[in-house]
Parts: sequence; C-alpha cells; structure tokens
Amino acid sequence: MPEGPLLHPDDGELLRFADGELSPWRRRRLRKHLAACWQCRTALAELERTIAECVRYRREVLSRCVAEPPEPWVDMRRRIEQWEADKRSGRAGLPAARRLWSRLSPAWLSPQRLAVAAVLAAFVWAQATLILRERDAARPSPVQPVAAPPALPSAAGKSEAPPAAPRAKTAS
Repeated sequence: MPEGPLLHPDDGELLRFADGELSPWRRRRLRKHLAACWQCRTALAELERTIAECVRYRREVLSRCVAEPPEPWVDMRRRIEQWEADKRSGRAGLPAARRLWSRLSPAWLSPQRLAVAAVLAAFVWAQATLILRERDAARPSPVQPVAAPPALPSAAGKSEAPPAAPRAKTAS
C-alpha cells in the first residue's frame, strides 16, 4: 500500500489481501485502512463479488461443458516429495540418461551387473576361441602332402645325346 494519507491500495494489493497472501504487518495496516476508508471497502467488496461469480460460473456452467480428463491428474505433491527425497539423497543431479535408465530398467538389472555380465561373456568367448585353435592345430590336415617328382638331369651334365632308337625298315 503506498504511503500517505490520501493514497489507497491498488487492486493487486486488495486481491492479495482477499487471498490472505499479505505479510502480517501489511495485512494489519490494510485492515486499519479499510476500517477508515469506504472507497477501499467498496472496492474490496466488488472484488470479492467478482471472485464469487467466477467460482459460481466455474462450478455451475464450466464443469458441465468440460469433459473429464482421459487420465487422472498427476499427483504433483507426490512428485515434488519424490524430487525432494532424490535431492536429499543426491540422486536429483543424475544425468538424463541415467535417470531414464533407472525408470526403464527392472530392479535386478543394474549397470554393475551388466558390466559383470559383459566381462564374463568376453572371457567365455576368449576361452572358446583358444580351445578351438588348439583343437584345429592338433587335428591332422585333411590334405596329404604329395612327394615332388624326381628331378630330371640337367643338359649341362650330359656330354652327348642319347643314341637314337633304330628305325624299322620299310619296303618300298
């Protein structure tokens, strides 16, 4: 409420007074002013009538025109309490991916358990690979080695050509 003898509270301050949102000191001061000022009491009464008409309109007219929500309203109090509990426990600052993981994963499936499972899977794969390699090395090859044909004597080692085979005579 502005200072001075002729200054009156504005509509916003009267509305906060009607809603009970003023500090105790300002509420006492405004109540004292309302006791002495007909103009402000009338403005407050008009404001309260307007509020009452809005409530009546909402209850009697609007409630019949507006369909029920498809799902029940979310209990915001429960969400806020959960958020505050997370904040106290230190989980509120988790990255978005980790929060999403905690919502979507079953309780028994934790990141630590997944890491252990991955290490075990890698160990089993490595052992299986080693066993298969050892087994393949011990198994005889299906292709038998073939002996190379004997080497032919080279032409440099021969001094003369082999004798020619005799020819058969032909009658002419």
